Amino acid sequence: MFSKCATDYNVSVPKHYSQNFQNPRTGNSYAGIFSYFYKLEIAPVEYLIVRLMDKLKKQKQYYLEFYISPRINNDPFDIPCYMEGLGMVLLQKDTIFNLKGGEHIVLQSAISQDGKIIRDSVNWQKMTGCYSGNSEVYSNR
Repeated sequence: MFSKCATDYNVSVPKHYSQNFQNPRTGNSYAGIFSYFYKLEIAPVEYLIVRLMDKLKKQKQYYLEFYISPRINNDPFDIPCYMEGLGMVLLQKDTIFNLKGGEHIVLQSAISQDGKIIRDSVNWQKMTGCYSGNSEVYSNR
């Protein structure tokens, strides 16, 4: 979590560690994940998960959206990374916290931008889609 209220430079906004700069799209904060880190042999897998305010109704159509902004590092020894294939998953139960070390789960995206490379690190990019509910209570990105 990065916040305007933070007193630690590593998690403050708009400027924080590694000289990154991004204002929140709305409010005072935003969350961040690593989707790739080239210095590791195995790419990390990180998830953001939230409990929905209400369970999705079966067969009801929902409009979904979230916003992303890739981190572009100005460090000359780092490789600038863009995003491809980030999506949103809707789940009936929280399976993420039941994983054993190094274990991955297969997730089916409710919406995703597969094949579209996100290069704009200045503006927040909107990801959208429609989804037919099936009693889900968790959103995972």
